[in-house]
Amino acid sequence: RTPKNALFMCFGSGVTAGTLGLSDFERIDAVEISRDVLDAAPLFAADNLGVLENPKMNFVVDDGRNFLLTTENQYGLITFEPMPLAVAGVSTFYTQEFYEQCLAHLAPGGLVSQWVPLHSLDIDVVRSLVFTFRSVFPEYCMWFINADLFLVGSNQPLRIDYGNAARTYGNPEIGPRLQAAGIGDLTELLSCFFMGKDSMAAFSEGGSLMLDDRPWAEFVAPKLMFDSTVDKSLETLKPFYASPLEMLVFPEIPEAVVESARAALALRHEAHKVTLDGEVLLYRGLIGESQEEKFMAALDIDPRDYTARFYLKDIAVQRMALFIRWNELDNARAYLAKVRPYLGDDPAYALMEGDVLFAEKKHEDAAHAYRRYLDLGGTEARAHERAG
Repeated sequence: RTPKNALFMCFGSGVTAGTLGLSDFERIDAVEISRDVLDAAPLFAADNLGVLENPKMNFVVDDGRNFLLTTENQYGLITFEPMPLAVAGVSTFYTQEFYEQCLAHLAPGGLVSQWVPLHSLDIDVVRSLVFTFRSVFPEYCMWFINADLFLVGSNQPLRIDYGNAARTYGNPEIGPRLQAAGIGDLTELLSCFFMGKDSMAAFSEGGSLMLDDRPWAEFVAPKLMFDSTVDKSLETLKPFYASPLEMLVFPEIPEAVVESARAALALRHEAHKVTLDGEVLLYRGLIGESQEEKFMAALDIDPRDYTARFYLKDIAVQRMALFIRWNELDNARAYLAKVRPYLGDDPAYALMEGDVLFAEKKHEDAAHAYRRYLDLGGTEARAHERAG
């Protein structure tokens, strides 16, 4: 039985620690090097769920690696979210020796999770960070969301248990928070899976080890801080994108549910391939509507591709604001018609429509659109002011 305890290092604002506190872990050791960081946690209480008051949390003011060297505890989960690699000293959380310490404190079947951002790094650094991670853990896989990779390592073969995932997503404390973060259903959550063991090995082949006495990435990362690299990294990663079906198991799940889940995941995977194309264009910073075309194409494949919908909505809001600012109201109208099949039921669409009508001085129609926006849960102050 995997112990019901977890180790979390690098507290930050406490959001991750607070989310861990919603899980069924019985004890969470939260290690943070700075007492001042913990003292600031109440300022973020709305987002970290008042984590300082959570009885599951055991706060330790210490260096994370020193804590690992001195504790005898075994953990079912070890996770950490250090500062970006460009910050001096952070490389010690990415070295082979650090991972060896984590593995030594991992209970049978336990997991280690590592964050690897694509921003401020190039694909060669990313490849080497993945290479170093897999050099230590016998089993591993990769997950992806937005511009962040999450490497998961274990000492036993990894599988994704559909029933456990469904129960976690169905938790009334966890599910709504995932939805608020844009992970709108269980299929979307599972589709954040990106690579299995074989794909990770193939991608990272030729990488360089990060070692305690050779923390080379610490000297490379600062030079990349202002470079635009995410699009190039995504372009290289795309061919390795795999379906979670290769790791999913369905113990004691009715066959009808299994068939439905498999079909939904296969469809979402096909849509996400196109969404990734859109993300490459988005991070490349192309002017025009090429990105939107990709996200709309993904939604044509699967209307419930929440990632594609998120990006399309974000771009649409920005583009509509520019049309109105430049008084290009005909273009604004045409654009609204273009995105309506994909965003028409979203509060953001009602707000954009209200803004265009208001700019056209059709105040009564604008008030109606603003009221619809508010009925859908919108909170923008101008909608309250103009709804009448």
